Amino acid sequence: MIKLEQEMLEQLAKAFTDELSRTARIDLMFSALFELDKIQKGQTTELSKAQLVEVNSDVVTQIVLKQIAAVAESHLADIKTLRSILTQIIRVPGAFGLSGKMRSLFLPYTKTFIDSEGEVIDHETDLALLYLRDWMTRKVLSIQDLGTNAEDAQTFVDALRIGNYAITSKFSRWVTKKYSDVTLNPEQLCIGAEDIFPLVAYELAQTDIRAADMAAIMYMYDHTIEDNQYTASLIFSGIQTSLNRQSALQRAHPEDSPSQILARMRAEHNAFLKKNNPLRSLINEGILYDPEMDLVDLREHYKENQITAFAKRNRDSITTHLILLNIKRACPEDVNTLLTIKKHIIQYINYTEANPPEKPLQTYTNRLKAAEEMLVMLQKGGTIKNDIIPAIKTQASIIANNKPGLRELGFLGWLHSLTDNHKPQACIETSATLKAIDLIVVSQETELSPKKHEKLISHKAADGELTNTHTIQYR
Repeated sequence: MIKLEQEMLEQLAKAFTDELSRTARIDLMFSALFELDKIQKGQTTELSKAQLVEVNSDVVTQIVLKQIAAVAESHLADIKTLRSILTQIIRVPGAFGLSGKMRSLFLPYTKTFIDSEGEVIDHETDLALLYLRDWMTRKVLSIQDLGTNAEDAQTFVDALRIGNYAITSKFSRWVTKKYSDVTLNPEQLCIGAEDIFPLVAYELAQTDIRAADMAAIMYMYDHTIEDNQYTASLIFSGIQTSLNRQSALQRAHPEDSPSQILARMRAEHNAFLKKNNPLRSLINEGILYDPEMDLVDLREHYKENQITAFAKRNRDSITTHLILLNIKRACPEDVNTLLTIKKHIIQYINYTEANPPEKPLQTYTNRLKAAEEMLVMLQKGGTIKNDIIPAIKTQASIIANNKPGLRELGFLGWLHSLTDNHKPQACIETSATLKAIDLIVVSQETELSPKKHEKLISHKAADGELTNTHTIQYR
């Protein structure tokens, strides 16, 4: 073990100490884990002599285990969350963008964490992946707050309009957090899927969101999955409900201007917030309108040409944020590689669009479409080695076969050089390490009931991927 490994393991242990915010703990843990992974993969050429000094691994391991064991019975929610996240990572490091080589490093810690946790719980894995995605987004975009501490919903609307979907995706979580506060929810009611609709509609009424924003919402819905797609559907429903209510108010007050109608709806919301039990009142009374008379038709605002224009206008920020939301099993270096590819593809598209041939040529159209398809592949996500890079190379071949110019050949050469380092590959583990870990996991499986055992096997098959449980229907 080298000195830097020791420092990173100590940093990992520090994440479990008191007096730290949850964000600080998450940052310490993930930054330590990915630095440790680089060391296991032999990426040490840039380390200093001091960082490469050999230390006694047994001594370091025992110190770290002792520090973590000291908080094993902690009742702090943040420490419990951190233990849960680390447990999921130790079980399936590959699902979190770590290499299989981390299994050897985790071996001394496997029994501690798997023994203490026992059963694999699907939602805990989902939550761990969510924390990783948030950490990766903060790290790559160099921002500290993704909207968690937003003063109002306008933050998410502003992000939506420029394709900053990583921030927009936090809207439903922000609403739930706001209405879980004891001042708005004194009974501490659980906010169910149906309960959140009036909350979303009223919060959006406090912003300047409008029907013209539907193109941005639809693009987000069509290009995200699972919880992010669900958030897009909530915003869609929120706008629909808000506008339906304003339509009902307009019927009741035909002399009022649109701005006065909106003010009336905002006043309704503020009146709810002043009641003794705001959340229960909002859930019980809901938002009133006549479905036959007040339904606002929004279909005119998300036609294909409108969605396409929005995507072209904001393709840089959209692609950046969708890479972060949709990539799977990636480390920070993988994400930065894709962002570099994105930058060069957009430069290529801009150059190609600015330099069309004098006469329309099919080869020119083919090259431009291939480059645009590269952006689509980046936005679609998946794994970098098995999904994204092969798709990028396929489109590069189309450009190469359609008479590219000299400058375009330079772009293709750069792209080939970069993507050639990301060929699909299988990770080879030592049988001894895998057998040791499997023995520990199997010993836990035998203690589970048949039903729990089924769940464990099912979870393994999913390999850390989330399942889509949300749907939306449009009129």
